[in-house]
Amino acid sequence: MSICVLAAFMAACTQNGGGQEAKPAPQAEKPDRLSTSEPLTLKVWTGDNEQMFKETLVDPIKKKFPNVTLERIASQELSLDKLIAAGNPPDMIKQTKNFMIFNVMPVKMEMDLTPLIKKYNYDLERYDPGLIQSMRSFGAQGQLYGLPTTKVGHSLLYNKQLFDKFAVPAPKDEMTWDEAIKLAARMTRLENGVQYRGMDLQFYNMIASQLNLSVIDKNGKANMSAWSRPAEMFRQLYSIPGNNVPIPGTIAKVMEPFYKETLAMVVINPSTMMTATKQYPQLAWDLVTVPTYPEAPGVDPYTNYTYFGITPTSKYPDEAFKIITYLNSDEMQTELNRAGYPTVLKNPDIQKQFAANSPELKGKNLQAIFKHKQSDPYVSPYFDNSVDSLVRTKFNEIIAGKKDNNTLLRELDEAIDKKVAELKAAAK
Repeated sequence: MSICVLAAFMAACTQNGGGQEAKPAPQAEKPDRLSTSEPLTLKVWTGDNEQMFKETLVDPIKKKFPNVTLERIASQELSLDKLIAAGNPPDMIKQTKNFMIFNVMPVKMEMDLTPLIKKYNYDLERYDPGLIQSMRSFGAQGQLYGLPTTKVGHSLLYNKQLFDKFAVPAPKDEMTWDEAIKLAARMTRLENGVQYRGMDLQFYNMIASQLNLSVIDKNGKANMSAWSRPAEMFRQLYSIPGNNVPIPGTIAKVMEPFYKETLAMVVINPSTMMTATKQYPQLAWDLVTVPTYPEAPGVDPYTNYTYFGITPTSKYPDEAFKIITYLNSDEMQTELNRAGYPTVLKNPDIQKQFAANSPELKGKNLQAIFKHKQSDPYVSPYFDNSVDSLVRTKFNEIIAGKKDNNTLLRELDEAIDKKVAELKAAAK
């Protein structure tokens, strides 16, 4: 044995406690299943129907990773708690933001993606920053429980023929609510026995969420007293003679008069009209950005966008993460964006191709969808259907002009606090 080898050997013995057996070298990290031909099935809990699941997930993933099968578990049929009880939890979750709050976190099926993001040096700067910030708001220490995969925005849709008919200038991007309501007043009229209405909203809380106002604050207390500004804007819109109808409550109800060409403008998710264009070919419509407040320019209403998450029980978190990041790659986001699913990336070259595969939408102001940043009001876990019903009822009273706004908002605070107390008691 040479002196050098002996010295090295002695040094090794000294480091291992003088003659004790050396610890085995750490094993090399096992390659993930995506880089092998070994079959892998990942279960995805989602609200997507079978066709959408196949077209947007199964087919592109099978093309990229032939050994991977994505299995759909319909959230409409099986809740997470039932899956957990049956010992069959999903590996991945594709749901809306609200599902995270009301269905995922209560059963502790959220997983922080930060370690995987660091492990793979994944670049979050590619995303619309508002979407990432919104996802981080769920974690007490800024955890990131999912990555956005489809942006859901709002726009102001308008009937071009009605504006031409009444010789009123059409809506434009970056209007304020004051300007939009004045426009709605000019378009609201009774003519030849037909009642034309100026504008309607999909949801009552749209004009409050732009100011990041929540119904219930982080302390579990009603926050409606802070809604004086949007409540007044709401009253102005629905006190226009002929435009004072109850809150529609559903997409079908709010869109019905628009399809019948008796509603000039509607603030809604534009995909509703995009998918209905072939059904109503005679309807000449376009879109602009949602009206905003001067104190909060360039801010859209709250959007319940879709995100992808990984469950803490999955045996394949690395593989699931790589599948999610592939779906959010420039390649896949371009493909989905062209098919009419708005990209979550801030890349303008991708955004410009939105709905390019739909010739019937050519010439429309589709880029309005990407011009505003997302608002991010706090959504309380106590904001359930019963609380939503309370608020909708009171806002219908605003439309009816039964009481002044301050009285209604105060009564609403009291009713919500009572309801939250009941929900807390029931949860014990």
